[in-house]
Amino acid sequence: MTNLNTNITTIEARIEELLKSKVSTEKIAKQINHSIEEIEIVRKSGIESAPYKLVKHLCNFITQYDNETLDKARRILEDIKTGEEKDYRIDKFNPGTRNQHGIARQKLNNGEYVYYVYSDDGLYSKQTDSRTNTDDEILEAIVEEIWDGTEISK
Repeated sequence: MTNLNTNITTIEARIEELLKSKVSTEKIAKQINHSIEEIEIVRKSGIESAPYKLVKHLCNFITQYDNETLDKARRILEDIKTGEEKDYRIDKFNPGTRNQHGIARQKLNNGEYVYYVYSDDGLYSKQTDSRTNTDDEILEAIVEEIWDGTEISK
């Protein structure tokens, strides 16, 4: 029974994370075939008030969205691993530290390249780079930066 309760808690947390994210209400509603109004109500009042069918569809959306985000993160990782210097701007800024989040490939003074994710918050705070981290850790940091629908531009 503990595993079931843990799974339900995890599902609720993931749905709440989605509802608090920058992923648009319109995108969620369109993909799960529910009205914008239904999603707005759940965003305001929480999933406790949501009918089971909507919760089930939100779970399906999260699974699909996880896969899309992972694919996007893999493409970004492959892009920053090769070629010249590259810079992706992430639309996250920490006013306390005045730091802009980013993903980049940069040439060091010794001529070698390093690729990294820079973040002020979350699991991988500060710089996660190819000198000290595995590609899987860098991929996870990229996913963490972009999962909530945050805009990223090259």
